[in-house]
Amino acid sequence: MLKNTKRQKIKLILWILVFISIILLDLNLQTINYIENSYGNKRNDKSLEGLEPYTSGSTPLWIHTAGDSIEAVAISATGEYLVSGGRDNKVYLFNKSSSTPIWNYTLPSMVWSLAISADGNYIVAAAYWDGIFLFSKSSSIPIWNYTPLGGPPAWSYVTISEDGNYLVAGGGGVMYFFNRSSSIPMWNHTAGGGGNAVAISASGNFIAKAGGDISLFNKSSSVPLWSYSSGDFFTSVDISSDGNYIIGGSWNNNKIYLFNKSSSTPMRTYLMTGSAGIEHSVAISSDGQYMTSVSRSGWVYFFDKSVDIPVWNYSTGVDFRSVTISSDGRYIGASGPQFGNDKILLFERSSPIPLWVYNPGSDPRFISISLDATYLVAGTQNNNRTILFNIIPSPFNLSSDADTPDPNGSFNLSWTSADADNYSVYVHNSFISEINKSITLLASGITRLTHSLSGLLNGDYYYLVVAINDIANLSSNCIYVDVKIAPQIIFYPTLEYLNTTEPMEIDLYLEINCSVINSTVLEGVYLTENSTGIYVNRSMSLGINNEWTYKLDISALDRGDLLSFLFYTKDSFYVRKNDSNHLNFSLFIGDIYPPFVSIDYNLLSNPNYVSESTLLNISAFDVGERPSGIFQISYKIDSGTWEVFIDLFTLNNFSEGLHTIYYNALDVAGNSIVESITIYLVTANSDIDKDGLIYSDELIHSTDPFNNDTDSDKLSDGDEVNKYQTNPLSPDTDGDKLSDGEEVNKYYTNPLSQDTDGDGFSDYDEIFTFRTNPLSVFSSPSMNFALILSKISAMIVFFLIGLFKIKSTRRRRIEKFVIKQIMDPEKKILDCNKFKSKLRGFGSQLDIKEIIEDLQISGKYILDEQIFIKSVELDEIKNVIREKVNNIYKKNLSIREKSNLTIIKI
Repeated sequence: MLKNTKRQKIKLILWILVFISIILLDLNLQTINYIENSYGNKRNDKSLEGLEPYTSGSTPLWIHTAGDSIEAVAISATGEYLVSGGRDNKVYLFNKSSSTPIWNYTLPSMVWSLAISADGNYIVAAAYWDGIFLFSKSSSIPIWNYTPLGGPPAWSYVTISEDGNYLVAGGGGVMYFFNRSSSIPMWNHTAGGGGNAVAISASGNFIAKAGGDISLFNKSSSVPLWSYSSGDFFTSVDISSDGNYIIGGSWNNNKIYLFNKSSSTPMRTYLMTGSAGIEHSVAISSDGQYMTSVSRSGWVYFFDKSVDIPVWNYSTGVDFRSVTISSDGRYIGASGPQFGNDKILLFERSSPIPLWVYNPGSDPRFISISLDATYLVAGTQNNNRTILFNIIPSPFNLSSDADTPDPNGSFNLSWTSADADNYSVYVHNSFISEINKSITLLASGITRLTHSLSGLLNGDYYYLVVAINDIANLSSNCIYVDVKIAPQIIFYPTLEYLNTTEPMEIDLYLEINCSVINSTVLEGVYLTENSTGIYVNRSMSLGINNEWTYKLDISALDRGDLLSFLFYTKDSFYVRKNDSNHLNFSLFIGDIYPPFVSIDYNLLSNPNYVSESTLLNISAFDVGERPSGIFQISYKIDSGTWEVFIDLFTLNNFSEGLHTIYYNALDVAGNSIVESITIYLVTANSDIDKDGLIYSDELIHSTDPFNNDTDSDKLSDGDEVNKYQTNPLSPDTDGDKLSDGEEVNKYYTNPLSQDTDGDGFSDYDEIFTFRTNPLSVFSSPSMNFALILSKISAMIVFFLIGLFKIKSTRRRRIEKFVIKQIMDPEKKILDCNKFKSKLRGFGSQLDIKEIIEDLQISGKYILDEQIFIKSVELDEIKNVIREKVNNIYKKNLSIREKSNLTIIKI
């Protein structure tokens, strides 16, 4: 047990030492192998320590995050458009200006390879298990797609010619060649060995394939022009734009091969550093002069085809997968992932020191640079990103708003964006072909896209703008501006004739003077005037102190004539109009008073109500001792534009409400006056009096649109027309001397009928003469007597019925009482006469004897059936008789009757 514990401790210490060694190896084993610029055979190994790459250019322009890892990226020649795709099965098309896709399309399986034409108009994508798809940038719907029966198990590679006319796809040892116009392959080639990386020249005339061998094809045939086999498997291939050079990377023998299209024999073979049996990625410049390669052993190489060993190499220390090169071979991009040490590198071909390094945070396995080196796009796996970088300033155009020639020496330069950090402006007196000490720097560090210039003198000016970032500078086009400053004229005709406050007598001549300031030789000043009815150019005479004079004959002018004139100059450049101080002066002769102007129209109602059809007329006449006459009458409504008054006008296009009409008269001498009036416009749908009738309905019914009760009957015109159908122009529609308002609101009679209840008497007579109800036929003068008799008869009947009901009730009550007394077991002796008397007093027909029999009460009648004795003892009978005798006695009966009673034998 103790021995096992000691072993575990030793193992733990060993693992810690291994981990520390890996960290130290990663920090210290990054080396640079560099060949001097002479491209000699001497190799220098330099450590990266102390060699810091630039970093400011490594900030992405934008980042887009997809739904799963990115497996392919591609970018157009200028970087204007780019595509990416991967394991979320989507193809994304972007413009460089935004991370929001222009569109996306979902393939049947993951996107494994992408290519885009140089102009970005066509995109080809490989769905790993489901064929290839061709798109236009204008639509996410594929132009066509192709999946052959029994085709390769996986589509690994696609490429497209720069003009987008030809496509190549490969995978599983099979290669297909397409014309863009058809989804049916022009031909296919089966070579076996799997793989089939493909590349195509700019025109599509030549196709290179890598797999079990390197093969070169002409587009016209599926038979290779040549093939080269080294006994190894080739993992990557690229071809120069003209198709003259082909580069391929092998697997097992760790070599890079360079071919000329004319021969299958390699013109260069480069042995790579690191382990064999690893994947290489290659790229070649457009002219085939420069090449680059990366390997999964962590090395970046740069080659010149004129040299048989790498120009330089760079150890990344990570598993690099992808490499790309600009068209001119000046910039190289490389990327690769390894355990958090993920890198995207940018190199300039003259140095193995990266221009910048960027860590995207996860597996940057795919990278592509635009042909003009302005943009670089990378795709990552674990964090699913498409990342766009600006490498060097992009081409841009310079322009100006200067006239040709420019007359005042003030204008603006402006240019399109180059995605640069800042800009510098240069000027020279001749065309600028390069930046050198002979040209003048006007401004630098400009971050906007404009620059203003002013105060320039006559001369030729050439301008050029340079876009600048940390990696490179790029110049704009050179533009030319011709500055020719116009003469400056100071104008002063004879002042007394310009006095517009007092009429002046007219002389035969008007003297016009001016002075001119000019930076060049002034050859002449010209006056253009219209004293003869047409404009004529007059040459002015140069006097002392640089003053120019012309005497204008105005003897033929009448009072009120309008005189206009302006100046032209001629200098050593050309004859031109003085635009900067354009003079057009009207000379008023005699008339100084404004005309009188008025507006006429018919009012609908005060205050100032007019309708849409109201015709408005404006009239004017000139006043004063020497009126020049009316030149023009104009008007405007509210804040509208002034219009020349020609004929009567209306306000039929305006809304209901207040409107101000401004009207103006201008006489020939230029005097004018503006007047105004505010009206209230009534439209066809207006309801000014709020009676429920719009203006057009009021006209139909001849009601007053400004009085809601035209006939003053206390009913609004709208209610009379729409609700009661009465005459809104008559206060008593039915002529019964009751107004329509009284009938509706007070008496509730029918305003359309004189006799609402139809009893032959008018509503008015029933209300005020007979005091009867005009709403009931039973309430009329003819029915009054009959109604009185009916009321008396009804009262008698109700009285008798009530009396009968009372007696009936009391009779039933006494009958119940008697029967209850008869049935009472405590009542042994019944006074039948007393019961009979009670019953007869209330009209009862009951018979006491029948009741006793019906109730089956046993007993005996005595005293002629006046008393009924129930079956009781003798003593009780005696007591009854005694009580009876006493009662008789009390009623003052005779003694004889009493003695008769005493001798009664029972």
